[in-house]
Amino acid sequence: MAGHAVPEELTVAEHLPGQLLPKSGLSGKGKARQTPHTAKEGATESFLHRLAGPSTGKSGLTRDPAEVRQIIWEASKGSAFAQNEQRRDEATQLKIKVLLDQLSKRVALTNGNLRAEEIIVEAQVELLEATRDLSQTIVVVDCDAFYASVEELDDPSLKGKAFAVGVGVCTTASYEARKYGVRSALAGYIAKKLCPHLIFVKPDFTKYSQASARVMAILRKYDPHLAPASLDEAYLNITVFMRSSGLSADDAVMQMRTEIKETTGLTVSAGIAPNTLLAKMAADVNKPDGQCRVMPTRDAVVEFTSAQPVRKIFGVGRVTEAWLVALDVRRISDIWAKRGMLHLIRTSISLDFLLKAYLGLGSSLVSASTRESRKSVGREDTFGKLADYSGFLEVLRALAETLGNDCQSLQFAGRTLTLKFKLSTYEPFTRARTIGQHHLYRDTEQFYKVGKELLDEAITERRKLYDDGKTPVGCGGTREIELRLLGLRITNLVDQSEAAIAKRRARTIDHWAVVSPKGVVTPVPTESHSKRKRSETPLATHTRMDESGAIVILDDEEVDEPRATSVGSVKEAEEDDDDEVIFSSMTSTSGATGIQCPICHKSFLQDMAQLNRHLDACLVKQADENIAVTPGSAFDRLMKAQKTRPKTRSRKLEQIHRVRPTNK
Repeated sequence: MAGHAVPEELTVAEHLPGQLLPKSGLSGKGKARQTPHTAKEGATESFLHRLAGPSTGKSGLTRDPAEVRQIIWEASKGSAFAQNEQRRDEATQLKIKVLLDQLSKRVALTNGNLRAEEIIVEAQVELLEATRDLSQTIVVVDCDAFYASVEELDDPSLKGKAFAVGVGVCTTASYEARKYGVRSALAGYIAKKLCPHLIFVKPDFTKYSQASARVMAILRKYDPHLAPASLDEAYLNITVFMRSSGLSADDAVMQMRTEIKETTGLTVSAGIAPNTLLAKMAADVNKPDGQCRVMPTRDAVVEFTSAQPVRKIFGVGRVTEAWLVALDVRRISDIWAKRGMLHLIRTSISLDFLLKAYLGLGSSLVSASTRESRKSVGREDTFGKLADYSGFLEVLRALAETLGNDCQSLQFAGRTLTLKFKLSTYEPFTRARTIGQHHLYRDTEQFYKVGKELLDEAITERRKLYDDGKTPVGCGGTREIELRLLGLRITNLVDQSEAAIAKRRARTIDHWAVVSPKGVVTPVPTESHSKRKRSETPLATHTRMDESGAIVILDDEEVDEPRATSVGSVKEAEEDDDDEVIFSSMTSTSGATGIQCPICHKSFLQDMAQLNRHLDACLVKQADENIAVTPGSAFDRLMKAQKTRPKTRSRKLEQIHRVRPTNK
């Protein structure tokens, strides 16, 4: 493939770090080769890395990362938090061992030659390349040490000092404190061990919200439709602004940052790139008070991503990082170098996601979130070790009241209520209850009553385990629980605003109609059949058929009342391994079936089996007629490899072939 060096043959030794390869090849009985660390040392190293979190990767750190990890370990040793982190790390390492064992066996089946696997990945990359969009200019603006910077403006005596905002836990830290390894979400007593002269400042979130509003007001001059990610971060598309102002991307962002600094006194860093994924990575490159641009060419994009650690990929956390490091994938460039190996375990490590990161492919769509995009409303509270049941109920009552007020002001109700609690030994648990179809969770008393019932169930189950002679999880295996966190959250939201209710009423007939054999839209009388109130329609994804007979996926805002159960429904498009699209029977009030093939628009008035058979044949026919495979391309090699592959592999290759875009 152009732009990528492809070796003729790669042996298994190049793909399995830390594995012992017998002279006769890798077998299921092969023993693990020692990595640079012993098993015990390796586990300790991974645990220390996990315990330190992002402390050793934050910008501004001048201390030796190994020293920071050691101090955090010494300060945490013996604590419930450290013990829980060690348990979690051991569980992760066990999963990694199982993954490596599976990988060894799969590589052995290839006789150490992963070239066929690489061909499949190269074909997948060709498909992904076809989606690349370099036409937009996306900017991620990130305020530098936001809470700390606001506090410095309010109290100039803090300038140049090492301080953290927070009580008990650091919410953020000044850049002076970051030099020592202090970071957000770090326990206060550990932060003091890292930086003994650290000053703590009580947070004032009202002040931070006001400062954020001033920054966002300036940013909206450059993109009125910006998408705030938090109080101190926002995504913008400045393509239109650049055209109207005549400024280059670099000049526009420099002007933006200067205006923010002069108007608010705050500094911001920025990343400029063709999509949100790259802009997010670039925003961290020149912090604080700087900007970085990824030029809109394929080569520049891949060069930029290749140099980044895998942890810089948005969505890769501690666990995913640990999995990738175990596979010797430390930088994004390693994803391509080890593509054949990664393909063997593609379902375990989300290969498609990793390939997109390597290619620098991301969304160029920036828009503010809407009510319809909201998935939950929740509140939680963290406190010191609490073992008193009346104390649990006191916290639960306060949470229910706050959540009730939030739902009232936001005008949302929900069908599912979830209780979250964390034991004093840091093990998290959740319990949920979904209400009946005709009801909603919407007020304080409901939240408290159901939350209490869910908590009582958890306590009762724990006591029963103990009485049966079994050891309950956490809290030293005691009969009673001790908590350090409680939370309540509603999901499966239903918009209760007047505008949403009016919109649902207006769309009742338009979006739930059956196409008759002659192409006439026949409304379905849902008023008399529906069991659900219009005001209680959930925000969810549904499908409908348009006038041409094609299946249309409705956005949340388009969803209206479900069709009457006596009329039937259309299933959401389902695709099995053979790309067969399955529809359920849909009959109009007159008894006539009206479904058209979305490809050739042929009508089918009998059973669905006939349509399913036709659809499969129609897809294959369209692929054969419209797809021209370039000789020597990855797809050409792919289809040749299909002849010698097992049936399961052939079916996968056929799927890729079917969705291959037409060459023009």
